[in-house]
Amino acid sequence: MKAKVDPTRVENPQPGKITELYKPIAPAEGGMNNYSDVDPRQNTAEAKAKADRLINKTEDLKKGDTNPFKQLGKQLDDKGIRDRAGETADQLNRSAKETAEDVAKGTKRGYQNLKENTKSFADDVKSAADDIGDEAKAKANDLKNNIRKAS
Repeated sequence: MKAKVDPTRVENPQPGKITELYKPIAPAEGGMNNYSDVDPRQNTAEAKAKADRLINKTEDLKKGDTNPFKQLGKQLDDKGIRDRAGETADQLNRSAKETAEDVAKGTKRGYQNLKENTKSFADDVKSAADDIGDEAKAKANDLKNNIRKAS
């Protein structure tokens, strides 16, 4: 059996030095090795949007737009000042409520600790008084026994 050969395909068209290793698929763009420096699989839409926003902001500053309300409006994006103020008020209300609850819990815990410490102190005083009484009785008995021995 004889192998079929495509007559239009030439394996090595020129004898001698080969200057190109392969025929590039992507067009040269001027980056590293004449190709794009960005991986085509990478999603750069967010970075591009951020760059566009910064460019627009810079152009506004170049125009001399110093109206703080206009700049604030741009910074707030889609939300209005009323919405932002409402959110801030809700956050402050929530924070104040949490702080009040924490203070109430702390006060209750402090009261319980004080109550336990007072009871413990009273028990310690009573125990110390009992010990002093027992020692006084022991000393009195020792004194009584010494007087009997001496007489």
